Amino acid sequence: MNTICLFIDQLQSAALSAYGNTWFETPAIDRLAAEAFLCEQAMATSDSIPTALGAYLHGRRSADAVGESLARLLDRAGRDTIFLSDRADWVDGADDFDRSLSLLSIADNETPAAPAESLADSHVGRCFATLIDQLEACRSDGSPFFLFSLVGSLGTCWDAPLESAQYLLDEDDPPSYSETAPPRLELAAGFDPDELLPIATAYAAQVMAVDACLGVLLDHLDQWEAEQPETAPVLVLGSPRGYRLGEHRLVGPSSSKEDDLPYSETIHVPLMIRRPDRCGATTRTQSLVEPCDLYATLGQWCGVETPPTTGRDLTPLMELEPTEWRDAIRVDTPHARAIRTHEWYYIEPTDERRPVLYAKPDDRFEVNDVANRCRSEMEELEERMEKLQQE
Repeated sequence: MNTICLFIDQLQSAALSAYGNTWFETPAIDRLAAEAFLCEQAMATSDSIPTALGAYLHGRRSADAVGESLARLLDRAGRDTIFLSDRADWVDGADDFDRSLSLLSIADNETPAAPAESLADSHVGRCFATLIDQLEACRSDGSPFFLFSLVGSLGTCWDAPLESAQYLLDEDDPPSYSETAPPRLELAAGFDPDELLPIATAYAAQVMAVDACLGVLLDHLDQWEAEQPETAPVLVLGSPRGYRLGEHRLVGPSSSKEDDLPYSETIHVPLMIRRPDRCGATTRTQSLVEPCDLYATLGQWCGVETPPTTGRDLTPLMELEPTEWRDAIRVDTPHARAIRTHEWYYIEPTDERRPVLYAKPDDRFEVNDVANRCRSEMEELEERMEKLQQE
């Protein structure tokens, strides 16, 4: 089964209408959600790119764990494996693929001085154009393939045209943030919402640009399915981590050196899987899904035997078959360890800060810390977190 994994770094699930956003529309992602299996509770197990790639591509939770990559397994099975990225450091880390290609040239990868005049000229627009060209080459070649594309524009380059999001602002609102480098700042306690609105509007414009580009990709895949249904690929859309928009007073791209606690704005990520046969279409699962599950699932579909991991094949969830599933996911970042269950999200900082606890799924954005009222629950979660570390 041919496969496209498209990961948009720092695409926040709460920014997508398929995940409940009502502030602005993402029609292409809605279209994909209607044709795909959607994971409502997909959780990243880290906020660093190396660890995230290790989970998706090697089926391992931590960066230092040993696990054979899906790319290498598929290569031995006779598939062409391709890694595409707009970041040179990410491309260099994809040694197990047959080919590691840049979505942009070195000159193009420099941050522009001003937003692009058109979507086609923007960073994300050019990335998607290269991706579609590569897919057309794969289609023409006819060999089975596995293509993994990681686009970092939301955390590196905000040059998409801002006009698409101007309707979100009233006449008396401050103008949208127009710098092409994403902002990074800490808001003061009790900050004025007008301080955040220009940034949120600019982020919305970048997400809407991604959505528009995805629409072009979906049109391309629809044509492929109509003309060559036997080779039409699976499309996976996801994100290794989200983006902070002031939910806990921090704004800006994730950084393993500077990140704060792993709140949902960075850890709760979108994940959709669209198959040519539409298996799982319109199905939404509330099961706790982690990156290792995609590794196990794609290995099963592509007919390769993956080594034992903590990942689980998602097919029974897609087909609505009764199945036992995990009841908790562990999260590890440089500043904290955490555990997410269906009922709770417990975060334990590695420094002197006290642990925090939030009721799930009601407290979606971790607003109300109930740690001081749920001591016994915290003790149980600590014990469960230790067990997960040993798995």
